[in-house]
Amino acid sequence: MKTASWVVLVLAGVLTVLASLASLGNAYFSGPERIGGLSLQELAGGRPEVVTALRARRATAAAYSAGFGVFLLLIAAGPYRRGDRWAWYAILAGTLTETLLTFARIAFLGTKSGTLAALIQLAVVGIGLALGAGRLRAVAAAAFLLVATASPARAETHRLKPTVGYPTFAVRPPVLTVRPGDVLESESLWGDWYEKPGGKWPGEVGPIAIEGAEPGDTLVVEILKVRPNRPTAVSTQGGRFGALVPDQSTAFLNETFPRGRYVWRLDRERMTGTVDLPNSRLKTVTIPLRPMLGRVAVAPEGDEQFGGLWPGPFGGNMDVSDVREGTTVSLPVFHTGALFYFGDGHAAQGDGEVCGSGLETSMEVAFRFDLVKKKAIAWPRLEDAENLMVAGSARPLSDALRIAFVELVNWLVAEHGFDKADAYQLVSQSATIRVGNMVDPLYTVVAKFPKRLLGPPTAPSAAGGAGR
Repeated sequence: MKTASWVVLVLAGVLTVLASLASLGNAYFSGPERIGGLSLQELAGGRPEVVTALRARRATAAAYSAGFGVFLLLIAAGPYRRGDRWAWYAILAGTLTETLLTFARIAFLGTKSGTLAALIQLAVVGIGLALGAGRLRAVAAAAFLLVATASPARAETHRLKPTVGYPTFAVRPPVLTVRPGDVLESESLWGDWYEKPGGKWPGEVGPIAIEGAEPGDTLVVEILKVRPNRPTAVSTQGGRFGALVPDQSTAFLNETFPRGRYVWRLDRERMTGTVDLPNSRLKTVTIPLRPMLGRVAVAPEGDEQFGGLWPGPFGGNMDVSDVREGTTVSLPVFHTGALFYFGDGHAAQGDGEVCGSGLETSMEVAFRFDLVKKKAIAWPRLEDAENLMVAGSARPLSDALRIAFVELVNWLVAEHGFDKADAYQLVSQSATIRVGNMVDPLYTVVAKFPKRLLGPPTAPSAAGGAGR
């Protein structure tokens, strides 16, 4: 069929050229050229100058037609025969243009002269193009799929008002199902923990199922909004929870640190937090807010259930201050639907979360979800305008650091064209470290690599969304 297609088109080009040359011969050499059944001499009324003008116009039209015939012949015998898809569209556009201009004579000049030849040419070219249309099927199908799956018109915005929070990251029926490309507007939960000492933690929102997510995929979560929606935030400290006090895993001889509870006043317009320090020289201190989410997660692998304090390969309670507006978080998918959870809003938090809590409050949030199909990652990845980041969680802290940097080096090798030894060297000299938390059952370290050192853009990264 491919051979028949280009042969028919070449034949159409040859016939167009031959017909045009015949018309030129009549125009130049006083052949039996007739218009509307009358000879040129009869139309001109015997005036030579009119005959010359008519022949010149006829010659000009024949010359343009010959030019199109040569165009058709060369394109069909060259790029079209090689399989260049653009050539199919070029021939179609050229033929339709010539045919439409020829038929415009009927409306504007009141004559059908030349329309029969134009119809014959269109029919022959149409047959040739139809025989070669198979080359366009894959492109058309891909284009249709792209439009159908990625069109903004199909993306939906879902609004979820959570009423139930869960204390564990686990497989359970989803509270909402979204599609890749959809946006979720929601909020983290508020409860007794924020209202009074010893109150119950409200749990996390979720799970959110993402349609099409399967084990071995990567869930991509673009964080569009994280903003406090309450006028206060709470930070607790002391007892047996914190980086500088004894806990169940790290024993000290000294007594536990006194428990404390600080209530911060939030100015959500100026984005500042103010706290009273009655026992200090400065009686009040104000700091800038940097809203973040302490917990973003998917359901862990297998039948595992992790309490809300745990981080891991599934994300969880990483308490990384880079999980904020403008950051894209990528998480490995272990179950159908991915089953995404979020919560634990912090209006601000220092590195390490050393006292055991940030400025804990509830947040208005917005996420855009996407998937990278059949591409697995081992640990959470983050990406913002400046850095590629990997979060590793373990005890001791050194193991968390090793996980983060090994995964960062592997990322640079797999997706950004670096040799492993070169990536190891470059990361050693240019990367930075953030300790997300040093208080949870596992500590979290983030290894950061500046994107300015990546060079020209390559294929989309897993944290930046892709396959979508």
